[in-house]
Amino acid sequence: MLYNVGNGDVFGFKLTEQKNRQSGEKDTKLTKWLGKFERSWNYAKQNYHQKWENNWKLYRNIRVKRSHDGVVQTFVPMVNSAVNTIVAELFNSNPLVNYVPNHPDQEADTKVLNEIYADFALRDNWVQKNKVNGRQGLITGNFCAFYEWIEDRDGGYVHKINIPIRDMIIDPSSSSYEDWRYVGRRFFADKKSLEEETIYDFNTGSYKKRYKNLDEVISGGKDEDDDKSKKDQMIGSIDDNKDRVELIEIWTKKHVVVIANRSTIIEERENPHYALAKSQQAQRKAEAQLKGEEISEDDKVEGLLPFAHGRIYADISLPYGDSDVDIIADQQELLNELTELNIEALLYTLYPEKTLDPKFSEWIDDMEPAPGKIYPLPQGAMSWNNPPAIPNGISQERLNIKDEIRESSAISRISKGASATGSTTATEIKNMLGQMDSRIQEKAQTLANEFFFQEAKIVLKLIQLYAPEQMWVRTLGDAKVSFDEVNPRRFLGEYTPMITLDIQRKLQRSEEQEAYTQAYQILIQDPTNNLPALKKIMFRKMFPDLTQEEIEQIITPPEQPEQGQQGQLPQGEEVTPQDTELPLQEAMAGDQMEGNKYGY
Repeated sequence: MLYNVGNGDVFGFKLTEQKNRQSGEKDTKLTKWLGKFERSWNYAKQNYHQKWENNWKLYRNIRVKRSHDGVVQTFVPMVNSAVNTIVAELFNSNPLVNYVPNHPDQEADTKVLNEIYADFALRDNWVQKNKVNGRQGLITGNFCAFYEWIEDRDGGYVHKINIPIRDMIIDPSSSSYEDWRYVGRRFFADKKSLEEETIYDFNTGSYKKRYKNLDEVISGGKDEDDDKSKKDQMIGSIDDNKDRVELIEIWTKKHVVVIANRSTIIEERENPHYALAKSQQAQRKAEAQLKGEEISEDDKVEGLLPFAHGRIYADISLPYGDSDVDIIADQQELLNELTELNIEALLYTLYPEKTLDPKFSEWIDDMEPAPGKIYPLPQGAMSWNNPPAIPNGISQERLNIKDEIRESSAISRISKGASATGSTTATEIKNMLGQMDSRIQEKAQTLANEFFFQEAKIVLKLIQLYAPEQMWVRTLGDAKVSFDEVNPRRFLGEYTPMITLDIQRKLQRSEEQEAYTQAYQILIQDPTNNLPALKKIMFRKMFPDLTQEEIEQIITPPEQPEQGQQGQLPQGEEVTPQDTELPLQEAMAGDQMEGNKYGY
């Protein structure tokens, strides 16, 4: 028969061949994209995973390097204190962002953009997210976040998702975010939520199911090497979730791929930000042609990678950064060792060891010391051993190590409320605080120039792509909340964000106030200077929180009563006699002249 070839029919053979070819293509794609994840994972595992794990343990007061296995186990929480102190300094508020146009034909008044960023940060609780992410960054040296646009009735906002550094996928051949060939994240979800998730299709103008091939995904896949599982193991917790699915999401500037349980590609599509940017550019060109305007061909559409990665101490060649905990880890463990040895020596002094005659070995369990206790043993049957002597310098050495840790992590003992010693001069205290301010300011500048700079650019790009022509923006004033309708679509092209952290504003303001105060003290020494005018000018700079009206009240002298009214009393008031006190010598002289009836 015509349709039979050997033991099967022609159509069945072609169908089998097609399935095999499709299966081969699937395996090739899976190998390609999964290989990107594996290269990133293996690079970080070889060089950083153990270090990040040890740093996290030190922050949680868990020993990682014990050289003396004694009877006492203690931990001096210097790492925890240093990290939380710096987090309180750097992440107590959202950064101030000021967008600056790059070209003269761009919209120059960017107040609207600045307010939109501030409103998104308030709406999505970025202060708390920055604190959590900042704590991770100070422990590991790396800050990671993912951003997505969320629609709502006011027009939408940017949602920020913190990513554990262990689950961040970074191109290992890169040295910074500027040369990423790919980037991504690993996270977990349950199969039901994956089946329900939808996505907007710009080709059809409607929503559709986001993920495919979910019938090939088996729930219960669990990798013990993810960040949450590792930390659960270290603190003794167990989360045996049988419904979760491991997802590996990899982005390039033109494609997005999601792999489930490292076995099935459940999403493969064009980078949605890249597709929308191309569509919007084509629409602008069409509108320009209809208006007879010239079309600029210089604007090149690039896909957005909605990931930000910041580093505390960045190397010029390496993709990951280092942290302060890396620097002080060995000092922390040395301090723990010295503290344990010191406590053990004190315990041996308070509870010394004893030597007992072997003939009375049955009394060993009853040899514990107690006040007034009687030992039923003959003279010399038991003797106390000499306890070890505590070195005189061990306490001072512990203090030295603490100071070294504080100095390495930019934390001053004086700044944390500790009292200065008698030999510490005011100049030394000022220098200590000045050094701490400089180190903190350097960290703040690093954050502003890298992590928050990336964040501000991503937020602007998402606004340009997804924000409607009319949206409501909330503005917080001193006494009220106002909502303004704005058009973010008029901000086209690239804008450079200028980032300022709250700690930078405070330090700069403090330095300026100190300089103005010193200048004021110098100027008032010269009697030829106009003192009222000097006060009016300098008070505004020395006390910027005061209003002009309050300053006028301070510098205006009180009204003096007129000369003709001095000594006059208001009508209806009478002079009441008042006791007058004579000088001591006159009083004594009066007493002597007056005397008594006997002449004394």
